[in-house]
Amino acid sequence: MRLGHLLRAMSVAASEVTCPSGGPSSPKLQEMFFAAAREHGQERDDLPVWALRPEITPSQAFPFASDHTHVRRQDVQGLKGGFQILDLLSEAECEAFVTVLEELGFHTDAAVSLPYSFRHMTNCNLCVPEFVDQLLYKRCEHLLPTIAGYKPVGLNAKFRCYRYQPGDYFKPHTDGAWPGSRVTEKGFQSDAFGDRYSQLTFLILLTDDYEGGATRFFLEDDSSVAVRTPRGGVLVFPHGYHPDSPLHEGSPIHSGVKYIIRTEVLYPLEALKKIRHT
Repeated sequence: MRLGHLLRAMSVAASEVTCPSGGPSSPKLQEMFFAAAREHGQERDDLPVWALRPEITPSQAFPFASDHTHVRRQDVQGLKGGFQILDLLSEAECEAFVTVLEELGFHTDAAVSLPYSFRHMTNCNLCVPEFVDQLLYKRCEHLLPTIAGYKPVGLNAKFRCYRYQPGDYFKPHTDGAWPGSRVTEKGFQSDAFGDRYSQLTFLILLTDDYEGGATRFFLEDDSSVAVRTPRGGVLVFPHGYHPDSPLHEGSPIHSGVKYIIRTEVLYPLEALKKIRHT
């Protein structure tokens, strides 16, 4: 199903929307989630971080295929440390994520220091259950690099999800690093482990039927590299304190809708300490 058909199907009344598993006794999709935290933005102080309710089985909201094995890596020519992971998600898995995000809703404000005029898109924050981030990590763990002598330990469970519609863009910026988050019995914990920090941006593309919207990287020799990652693929590149963290932008969308998930590849805290003292 292409995106246009998906969005038309989602225009039914909310009372008719059920979880992907279906069935007369299944809870409605939106009822599977709760606001595990409220964050401060530029304009609001109640931006939700959504999480799956404890009584809901993760596969009810996130139906993943058990036989998905065709994941591969492709380096981005000219971008030091940059590469794509192709076919991490199937088309159906991408559609399931888009359905969840549209049900939870997008907003223009965000819990970051950059105003809407700079990061001109709408967003939805989601802290996924361990089942989800671990499944995605296991699919691609063998393709991820060692950094400062340390192997990765997982993906961040906090998914910052963005929707770019025609005219939307993200001006040139560098990505920050984050600790590993998780929703526990104590609620949303932004640093749930205390022993890991991210080194790589992990940008999952949920759609590709749009015009414009490439991720453009600005290089030290004043040239640039524009990357279009196919649906279900991931664009990976260094960020934070990593010496190869690149300046980049989300180029304007001309038509169609671009849905992406930005999360991070986590490494032991010792890797961060080693990089900062190099």
